[in-house]
Amino acid sequence: MKKNLMIICLLVISVLILNGCKDDKLNNDEEKDENDQSNNIELQDELGLSIGESGLVGSMLGKAIITLESVELVDEFHLEYSDSYTTLFIMHLTIRNVGDEAFSPEEVLSSGLLFGPDYDEGGHSKWMYYDEVSKKWQDKLNPNEKTSGVIVFNFSKKDEYQLVFGDKRSSAKYVDSSNKISFTFKHSEIEEAN
Repeated sequence: MKKNLMIICLLVISVLILNGCKDDKLNNDEEKDENDQSNNIELQDELGLSIGESGLVGSMLGKAIITLESVELVDEFHLEYSDSYTTLFIMHLTIRNVGDEAFSPEEVLSSGLLFGPDYDEGGHSKWMYYDEVSKKWQDKLNPNEKTSGVIVFNFSKKDEYQLVFGDKRSSAKYVDSSNKISFTFKHSEIEEAN
């Protein structure tokens, strides 16, 4: 009787273990299918996003979700090293790698341009580094990782602005293979530094 009970217990345990392995395989297959589907999505332009919203941008480098967290305005004469007067727009961003390969966040952001209200008429600025404001972006962002930082523009004050990634006028290395995302915001939405 004890032998029969022992055999039945072993059989039940074996069935449970096999069933658990089957569930793990199904879950792994489902995750793989989801990743394959997200990588096969044809990227669309996402225009008119607001501060706090996110857009998916893709190029030969990979796919990234860029979020414009906030915008800050600093007059350059407030900075210790400068005796000139220039208005700096500091864009606080978060970028998350949703692709399969690691990439440099700086290269993905290299297509970023700031425009005034007349986007089609030109009048744009590329972002640059300012010693007291900018920090170097990390060299490599692996899949499923995110990082935050700033990009800085020297631009004149307007009523409305557009921050655009993927615009051909940026002459960024990989912009030809990219979709376009844009964030539109009014001057009243900008935080002014004292």
